[in-house]
Amino acid sequence: MSYESQNFLPVGTSLTAVKKLISLLGYVKFKNSNYFWACKENYHNYVEIELNITYNENKQIVVYTRSRICRSYWDHLQQNETIKLIRDFFGGYFITGAGRNRYYRIDDNVPSKLQSGCYLARWKFHNALIKPKIYLCNMRTLGLTENKFKVTKLHFVDEYNPLLFSNNLILPYLLAIWEDYMKAIFIALLHNMPDLEKVIKQARPSDKELTKLSNNRTSIEEIIANSLSFQHPKIIATNFRMINRELNIESLLKKPYIRKSTKKSLNLFSNIERYIQLRNKLVHEGSLEYSLTGNKLNYIIEEFNVAVERIYVFLGEHYDFIPLREAIFQIPEKLY
Repeated sequence: MSYESQNFLPVGTSLTAVKKLISLLGYVKFKNSNYFWACKENYHNYVEIELNITYNENKQIVVYTRSRICRSYWDHLQQNETIKLIRDFFGGYFITGAGRNRYYRIDDNVPSKLQSGCYLARWKFHNALIKPKIYLCNMRTLGLTENKFKVTKLHFVDEYNPLLFSNNLILPYLLAIWEDYMKAIFIALLHNMPDLEKVIKQARPSDKELTKLSNNRTSIEEIIANSLSFQHPKIIATNFRMINRELNIESLLKKPYIRKSTKKSLNLFSNIERYIQLRNKLVHEGSLEYSLTGNKLNYIIEEFNVAVERIYVFLGEHYDFIPLREAIFQIPEKLY
């Protein structure tokens, strides 16, 4: 679902003037008469606003805008402002999903910077999960499953099993997006921290990173995060305690999780640590893990998903914000 609009301008309106106004509004040209708007500062932008300029059969310039259902408050505001200013400058009329010359109604609830930052980190993680899910789905569709490429438990045979090899490559990817999520959440929390001096002293960013700050190529929050490791759960937990001693990520992930399909109780903290060890053996030694079947990977994806949700819900409760959610993703049961 999307929110669309069309501005119909009077015949004879200058196309050059229209393009100049669109540029002043912050839209960037993509190709031909296609533009997009995005503002990454302060976590304001969730999705790009698309804009297209065409002519209709009456030789009128028509400016079309589109934003997706998961747009932010500020994306919504920008789209309405674009529609309004085009009409104010050039006249004519516009049509939206709300009707002729009617703007889309903007929600009064403006999300906080922390709320938006945590939401975007989670959203990016879930979007990244689509790739391994498609991989597993396509493998099943093509019949490339364990039934065809059976594990023999003979080292010199299984080392050349193509399915086993490709399945093992999913693990570094999952850990990469997990680490990126934890780092993004950490940066969002730093943006909400009034005094960074304490964290800076503990993080001790390098001179090279500080040079980037002086050149306006990064933010102090990103410099702090880049000087830390977000690989092992134990280290991640230590990093978060630098911000607030009450952010006990370790205890949160050690709470039992009951897998719905198998009724098995899991320790997410220990499991993620084990997956890191398996990843390191693959990356540094070229050693494959023979247990990584398609079903096993689905379970691992589920565990990372639950860990992300558990942290997201916890931060919402601790910092008193309502976790934002997209309609396309469901919340796993039994987070606690």
